[in-house]
Amino acid sequence: MRIVQTKGIGESDIVTILENACFQPANIDLGFYPGMGKVEIRLTALPDYELEIDASAQRLRSMLSDHLDPDA
Repeated sequence: MRIVQTKGIGESDIVTILENACFQPANIDLGFYPGMGKVEIRLTALPDYELEIDASAQRLRSMLSDHLDPDA
């Protein structure tokens, strides 16, 4: 599992950004956990997909770079 923590952007805005970028990584589940002005995005996959999950987390961080939580 990898976690990307955002701040100052709502879940619906994040989903819109991901949809516009056609971000749908294969074999990786995305979970959104909003609260207290932040949204935690969890990327989970089977152990065989470690490289894919790392690449997807990095791409997600790039797409949301203006909204990453510096305290996470």
